[in-house]
Amino acid sequence: MSKQTHTSGPWRADLTRGEQGYSDSYTVAGPLYEVCRMVDLDEEDAANARLIAAAPDLLEVARTALMVMEDLNDMIPTK
Repeated sequence: MSKQTHTSGPWRADLTRGEQGYSDSYTVAGPLYEVCRMVDLDEEDAANARLIAAAPDLLEVARTALMVMEDLNDMIPTK
């Protein structure tokens, strides 16, 4: 596998409700660093923040699926 180049997970998406004229925002952060912040949210933006927060987990699942498919491919007899 290639070297990890992203902020280590788990990531989380935290909603902050704006007060007195300030916008709501989602902050997506890992254990040590903020990954991104989204403001002036609608439902799609909130869903995108949650999807971004899931990125490290999705990457791990994709890598595992690739290894399983490679193992299965090795089991298929060739002519």
